[in-house]
Amino acid sequence: MEIKGFIFDLDGVLVDTAHFHAECWSEMAEGIGIKLSQSDLDNMRGVGRMDSLEMILRHTNKQYADQEKLKLAELKNQCYLQKVNQLTPGDELPETKTFLEKTREEEIKISLGSSSKNAKLVLSKLEFNELFDAICDGTDITKSKPDPQIFQIACEKLELPAQQCIVFEDAEEGIKAALAAGCCAIGVGPKDSPAFRKAHYVIEGFEGWTPKQLIKNLKQTFS
Repeated sequence: MEIKGFIFDLDGVLVDTAHFHAECWSEMAEGIGIKLSQSDLDNMRGVGRMDSLEMILRHTNKQYADQEKLKLAELKNQCYLQKVNQLTPGDELPETKTFLEKTREEEIKISLGSSSKNAKLVLSKLEFNELFDAICDGTDITKSKPDPQIFQIACEKLELPAQQCIVFEDAEEGIKAALAAGCCAIGVGPKDSPAFRKAHYVIEGFEGWTPKQLIKNLKQTFS
């Protein structure tokens, strides 16, 4: 196995803005009389904006026109942007910047693979842009995870075959998408999480890891 590319999801992997999404979706839903459970919010992790909205609207019998749906999605997005604009360098998850820098030092290509249409803004706020060779976000795709489209495009942007790329994901839908694209999939989060049961490997975070160590451990799982 020769690994030449790393593809990172954003929320829950590089930075914890997942709670921003949850808070804003909950606020939007309450405005139309829908109370979201924690399970609802968990199921929306890694899912694109309009697909997330459709999941919410399943809780009501009211029919919404496309224009009304766009307005609801925009309400949520404006709420999210207000929170994201408060991010500053250092708000990333522990050791993520160090890991990205070491990845570049080892000449492994780096791409983002996030369904968020605001991913570039988040990277800018964290001052991460220069660390990425390619960015694949919600503006590049027509299908949400677990469809593999986002990771297929990321591999294309890196000019690498999927078999040479590792995807770092924190959600089950993302793991499924990575595997469907033909990439290696590493779960980032609790090792006992059922979301990672199909992942090739699981790490709790990037603290204590170097790219070389991670690739070595991953290869051992295939030996």
